[in-house]
Amino acid sequence: MLPFSSAVPALGALFVALSMLGATQAPFPLAMGAVMLLAGPHNWMEIRYFLTHMPAHWGPQRAWFTTALGGVAVLATSSWTVQWIGGQLESDDTFWRNAEAAWMTALLLWMALLAHMRGNRWTVPVAVAGSLVVWALPLPWDLLLIYLHPLVALAYLERDLRRYPAWRTLLRAFIGTLPLLAAVVWWGAAGPPPPIDTPMLDRVAGLAGAWLLPDVSPRQLVALYVFLQLLHYGAWIVALPLLRFKEPPWRLRRVPLHRRFPLAVVVVVSLGAALTTAFWCGFLLYPAATWDLYFQLAIVHMLVEFPFLIRKYPT
Repeated sequence: MLPFSSAVPALGALFVALSMLGATQAPFPLAMGAVMLLAGPHNWMEIRYFLTHMPAHWGPQRAWFTTALGGVAVLATSSWTVQWIGGQLESDDTFWRNAEAAWMTALLLWMALLAHMRGNRWTVPVAVAGSLVVWALPLPWDLLLIYLHPLVALAYLERDLRRYPAWRTLLRAFIGTLPLLAAVVWWGAAGPPPPIDTPMLDRVAGLAGAWLLPDVSPRQLVALYVFLQLLHYGAWIVALPLLRFKEPPWRLRRVPLHRRFPLAVVVVVSLGAALTTAFWCGFLLYPAATWDLYFQLAIVHMLVEFPFLIRKYPT
């Protein structure tokens, strides 16, 4: 039997291999199954992780946390508002292009401001330059976020492996090979796609960007999406909790905020568990409607990941 230090990378390699195999051979069923089974638990584990990293007293960091959490609220609300207005206008491409560019500009400037407040002075000019690119190239930038967002979990894992330099080196090597692995998944998923004749298949294909790239096989797009998403789920549900939690995640004694607001922390964690159960029931009974609701709410957890990641990197 492999010692623990050797077993962990071996199990990680096995997980990646199985994810690649599943993504290439059955991308649509795997994408639907992964979201239905793992989306709720991964959000709950994220809540638990962020509670652990939220200091009990903000002190001189009050302005930073206010900007971070306020930005999450404003950006999430504006995203939902744009979706609602766009649904009323339907085919108004000008509205979508301008709204997309404005929202992405706000996201870039918000992230740059948070990094600037942490001492990284170069981030604001970079964000301004990025905003000019966004306005100059009217593309669906939110689709890029869908594919890049799963990699944020690997950035968290890389930071949390500081105490394990050998594993950190292996993770960095794996991240370096990701473009090659993604190309293998893309090539392996080549082939005739299934008929997109059910609401769920249409939603999966749309999430992966089939509406934007009609000449690209939806099977390949979904394969690439689900492969990256499985890495995201694996990091949040398994790898990060094993590294960071000193006790089972439902025990909250080590959560700093629990010392000041014990009831509030218990309510938040309990609400996360209840929402996980609700999503499982919803996917079982009303899969299409629950899928739509989940990905409307998912913008919140995606946005929350950015400021906490910025805090992890040195100034």
